[in-house]
Amino acid sequence: MSPLPVRRCLSSFAIVGLGLAGCFGGGDTPAFQLDWGLVYIEGQAVSCADAGTKFVDLDVQNLSTKAVFHDRFECQAGGAVGSELPAGPYVVSVRLRDANGGLVSESAPVNLQVSRHARTDLGTVVFHIQSFSLAWSLARNSAAITCAQAGADKVELITQLGEGAPVRFKWPCTDRSGTTTAVSAGSYSVQVRLLDGGGGVLYTSEPMTFPVDDQHRANLPPITFVVK
Repeated sequence: MSPLPVRRCLSSFAIVGLGLAGCFGGGDTPAFQLDWGLVYIEGQAVSCADAGTKFVDLDVQNLSTKAVFHDRFECQAGGAVGSELPAGPYVVSVRLRDANGGLVSESAPVNLQVSRHARTDLGTVVFHIQSFSLAWSLARNSAAITCAQAGADKVELITQLGEGAPVRFKWPCTDRSGTTTAVSAGSYSVQVRLLDGGGGVLYTSEPMTFPVDDQHRANLPPITFVVK
């Protein structure tokens, strides 16, 4: 069988080895089984926790009876077996969601058959995750300084997609770089701030427009915070 086609949301995914035995092996229960993993756009593996993805949903409908079946699994489980199903033809979708239930990625519906005495293996789902990454440094009078010398505690990235609400990400200043959880494609307004221990602003960048697609990692230009 061919892989499930992808409907792009925050990211895309591929299914590898559809119809082959996955991590769970075979079974005589009529059900769908699958396992999954997450990678950044350029291919580096990422955990569900770091991507901010909480759930994997398996949604199927029996094409003969129109009965709908829904299973939700913890993303960190890495794989699962769905509910026992009556044998027959089904339309199948697999969806990745964040901690709030927001859709991160979904497959386009595909028709598959469930046998009476065997599992139907969806193979390995590989979710491709988009995210912002940012690196920074600090300077005073053209000389490099540390976060402690600047009195800096956090770096805050503020992103806004279209007319949506701003989304804020914070990292310890001493990390010198940070990566966000999964984000959707689109044109963003982006601003970076350097904060002291009380949340006061030591530096604010000018807002910039940054396009995010599903082909290239959203690496923001490195920033140097020039402080007094």
